[in-house]
Amino acid sequence: MPDFFISYSRVDRKFAERFRNLLLRQTPGSSVFLDSVSLYGGQDWWDEILDNIEKCDIFFYLLSNDSVQSRYCRTEFEFAQQLGKPIITVMIRDRTNVPDEIAAIQRVDMTPDTDEAE
Repeated sequence: MPDFFISYSRVDRKFAERFRNLLLRQTPGSSVFLDSVSLYGGQDWWDEILDNIEKCDIFFYLLSNDSVQSRYCRTEFEFAQQLGKPIITVMIRDRTNVPDEIAAIQRVDMTPDTDEAE
C-alpha cells in the first residue's frame, strides 16, 4: 500500500487530522505521515520529516494562506519536488493566494461549500 505525507500549517491541524483519517479509511493498509500524530518526544523532528518525505509515494500539500506562507511547508514542498515525488495539492481554505509554482499543479478543492443556497 502507498505511503502518504501531509504538509499543512499548524492552524489547519484539525482539517489535516480529518484528512489523514479519510486517507486511512480509503486506503486500508497505507501509511500516512502527519507530524502531529506521527512524531513523539525525543525525535529530531526535522530529520524525521525529511526522511518521511523521502519514503512517501505521494506528497499532499494542504493549501491555505497560512501553509503557502509557512517556511516549513514551502521547504517540504520544494524537497518533495526535488525528489520527483507525485504532489497533490488540496485547497482547504477559500481565498488562498497560491504562488505560481504551486498554482501550476492541478488541485483538489476541499474548501467548504459556500453556495449551498443555489
